[in-house]
Amino acid sequence: MAQPFPSANGWFEVSAIRGCTGTSVTVNVTPSAPIDCAACPIEWRDGSGNGHVTTNPTHTYNQAGEFYLRIFFQNDNGPDSVLIDINQSEPPEFDLYACTGFRVSVDITDTNYDNYVIEDGLGGEVTIAQGDPDPVFSYGNNASRTITVRGLDDDAVDNCPGNSQDINPLNALPAGSISTVNVISESEVVLTYNLADNILYRLQIVANGGSAYAPLKFLNSSTSSDTIRNLDLVDNHYCFRIATMNACDNIIDNLSPSICTIIPNLNTQDNVNELSWETSDPNGVLTGFDIYRDDDPTNPLVTVPAGNRSFSDIDIICNTEYCYTLVGQYGSSTSTSTSVCGTSFSTVPPDPIENISAIVNENTITLNWQAPSAATSLSYTIFKNNNGQLIQQGTSDTTIFVTNEVDPLMSHCFEVHTQDECGNATSESILACSIALAGNIDAEDNITLNWNEYVGWQNGVTSYSIIKSYGNGNSSTFTTTDTSFVETDTSPNQVIIYSIQANPADNLIESVSNTITLIKPNNIYFPNAFTPDGDGLNDSFGINGRFIVNFELKIFNRWGEMIFTSSSMENNWDGTLNGNPLPQGSYAFTATMTDQAGREIENDGTIVLLRK
Repeated sequence: MAQPFPSANGWFEVSAIRGCTGTSVTVNVTPSAPIDCAACPIEWRDGSGNGHVTTNPTHTYNQAGEFYLRIFFQNDNGPDSVLIDINQSEPPEFDLYACTGFRVSVDITDTNYDNYVIEDGLGGEVTIAQGDPDPVFSYGNNASRTITVRGLDDDAVDNCPGNSQDINPLNALPAGSISTVNVISESEVVLTYNLADNILYRLQIVANGGSAYAPLKFLNSSTSSDTIRNLDLVDNHYCFRIATMNACDNIIDNLSPSICTIIPNLNTQDNVNELSWETSDPNGVLTGFDIYRDDDPTNPLVTVPAGNRSFSDIDIICNTEYCYTLVGQYGSSTSTSTSVCGTSFSTVPPDPIENISAIVNENTITLNWQAPSAATSLSYTIFKNNNGQLIQQGTSDTTIFVTNEVDPLMSHCFEVHTQDECGNATSESILACSIALAGNIDAEDNITLNWNEYVGWQNGVTSYSIIKSYGNGNSSTFTTTDTSFVETDTSPNQVIIYSIQANPADNLIESVSNTITLIKPNNIYFPNAFTPDGDGLNDSFGINGRFIVNFELKIFNRWGEMIFTSSSMENNWDGTLNGNPLPQGSYAFTATMTDQAGREIENDGTIVLLRK
């Protein structure tokens, strides 16, 4: 840097014409000046362009810009001037890259200065011009070094600030890696990286499993992710890898494993969604694919091996849109595809109903059936089958239906037809006929029960349970494989309640018949005459019977006067009134009774009193 610097006319010279803010400039009038001008006015312009005039020969510029320094010479000789260029005091930007063998490359990214002065941290210093090759410094070990770079313009004062960075030289370079590959559109993919400090990397790309990788861009640890655009991610898949660069020699030192995008395709077929995909695994590090479905985006639907390129999803509901995303697992790295969607469909009708249970209530029948296996969302239509003629009873979205009023003493037959959410229907069904129980009881308490065989289960009935109970709550159960039952009931209970339960061979709801109530006869009887002669035969008049819980007997003479009353069948009339024998003749009586079944019984008539 030569100095001093002459003015335009050479009448004066200055100590500096370039520098950073803070540069001081001193004026010295030369002998060639037209006059001796030690006291000539000097105009210094500040950063705003405003000038001030002084005779002081020294001025410090604290603002950046171009300034004209002028001296006004007297005697009409006019002014002479020089241009002063002041740079903003900004430290230059640069990157340090470690190279093999404990070397360091200095990459100056700054373009604000003509030259750059580099201090190597060992006391050495080199100056390079803007655009020169990156300088390389060699060190004997990995001790931390501080490298400083400051800018220096041509013909400038060396007063610009420097920028410093520390680096540990390396003997060998660590490899970089791609952490994630995430396709976000048909033309864009987002990459995230795992890169070491002070290493120069280069991202490379190849399409469709090729081997000729092309360079995309340089990387360093300041770049954690990138969005790569203008790709055709519909028809092509791409593999990315990171080359570790030896910046000192501009050669590749090592390569990371390749991570590749995935092209998913979905083909919806009858009752199955066929998912397929395209990708590559150049380094053989792919371990498998996690397949996610939109109904559970946090847990994979399935994980398939690395060699698979298709998956059949049969766990679907028709007329439902499903979206799938694939995540390729590359050890600690992943590649995520875009989502591919489709609406499922089915033309296969649901299976027919094979098991129906029927429970007879007072005047309705409750049907329970077993949904077909592998069924999803079904609706049902219930028909009453009258000798082959189907009469619709109603519909249900569940596997239970209560019929309209029916005669519980008759067997009624039903079918249940199914329809799925896709509109596929089946008109086939097992025929289910309810159990109709009938029975009778004779005067000797002999009971006969009969019922029809239950049909409605694919594997039939194993046995019938005869459920017997009394009005007092006591009950018992008998088991038979017949459809009839005979017994004699010797209990003191007049009312007996029966129902039949069909027991299935499978784990199904039992079918139950109507309930019948049988009432034992109360066997009311009384004589039409009696002889109160003390011979022990027919000496009193009374009414006899069974299961009587309330009793009242009244006897009247021929004038209608009540001469006897009793509230117990054990208390008979002996033919007297107040202990005095009454004359032979006819007498009237009335008897009112209630039996265990709650029935009111009334008897009246005449009784003949005979005396010998």
